[in-house]
Amino acid sequence: MNASGRSSTVLGAAAILVAGALLAGVAGPAQAATAVPGSTRFGIGSGIDTTADGAQVRLAAGLGVGTARIDLWWTGIEKTPGDLVMPASYRTAVDRLRSAGIRPLIVLDYGNPHHDGGGGPTSADGIAAFARYAGFVAATFGPDVAGYEVWNEWPNTVAPGLRSASRYVALTKAASAAVHAAAPGAVVAGPAMSLLGADGLHPWLRQWLAAGGPATVDAVSVHAYSGTRPPETALGPAMRELRAALAAQHRSVPVWWTEGGWQAGPPGQAGTVSTAVQSAWLVRWGALAAHLGAVLVVPFTLNDAVSTPTGYGLYGSAGGGWTARRAATAYAVLVRTVGDRRFAAVERSGAGGVWIVRYGSGRDVVRVAWSTSGVRTARVRVPSGTSLVSATGVTSRTVVVRGETAVRVRAAPVFLRSRR
Repeated sequence: MNASGRSSTVLGAAAILVAGALLAGVAGPAQAATAVPGSTRFGIGSGIDTTADGAQVRLAAGLGVGTARIDLWWTGIEKTPGDLVMPASYRTAVDRLRSAGIRPLIVLDYGNPHHDGGGGPTSADGIAAFARYAGFVAATFGPDVAGYEVWNEWPNTVAPGLRSASRYVALTKAASAAVHAAAPGAVVAGPAMSLLGADGLHPWLRQWLAAGGPATVDAVSVHAYSGTRPPETALGPAMRELRAALAAQHRSVPVWWTEGGWQAGPPGQAGTVSTAVQSAWLVRWGALAAHLGAVLVVPFTLNDAVSTPTGYGLYGSAGGGWTARRAATAYAVLVRTVGDRRFAAVERSGAGGVWIVRYGSGRDVVRVAWSTSGVRTARVRVPSGTSLVSATGVTSRTVVVRGETAVRVRAAPVFLRSRR
């Protein structure tokens, strides 16, 4: 990249992450109710602990996200058969998120020992009991949340004989009706299941589609993991199949990625990638989401149980001081740079290894650029005054000659921000 007058200006997100360590472990009241709402496009996944002192909520707010996925377990609410009581810790967690400008995506899950042996509720009585719990949660928190997600990865979390999509659809139908009755206007999401199978769309999702699953939800939620494959090659075919199936059923519902990410680990550990790869792919995943048809991106997860650089978390554990990992800064820069600008186009889709995705229009445009094949020079048409934002949030001026600038791109995306 040609640049002059390089500055040390760092985006607000990166400044929070680096200089303040995201208020790591600092106790104190939740942010004021007047907190600026975070991005509606980007969220963060499970890791918001309902018994935490609020530090995790401050970590999430520092990222700039507008959604946080949080489990409000059935077992925590119905401890005595038929007696539904909302724990104070659940209320506090939801209130803290809202006060921080983050809407909770509430997951209604798992089994309860008082019904169907504690497994997936499939009997008429068990389904009715789960629906009462779902309606109770919705009545408590109302429609002003990101949504209510029914269960989490049904075929991965119930007994083998109960995993059919039709059983899950029966549960979702009852839970959805209860949520809508208790909180008109609330969004019900499902099936919260892995997107990918061996040959594209996961076979269970195909069964869910055939069983009429889309008719029971207001948003289709899937988990967009791709193992150790990059997002550019792994997710497209399955998303196209999913969207075509929804169109065939005349269901114009939004698609949410409510989990996804890459596990970092030491060199040679199976199923993991380096922290540098984790960070770069996470940003590329988020940048490509709208192009692939996902309107909400919720990485898994906010933090891990340990502070060593391993796992999916953007941060380590409380005991380790909520250590910010490389992916935390990179994701915050993505969220705060792209934000809620409207997806415009993919200007380059891998030609010569270069990808350029454009958001915004008119006088406010952001381009996300990266390479999948080493360091490349990309010539990009941009107006004068365009600035370059690095993966760590450092901003510098670009040199624009005849409406074009030359940018060196690598695996970790950079951002070209044009404001005229």
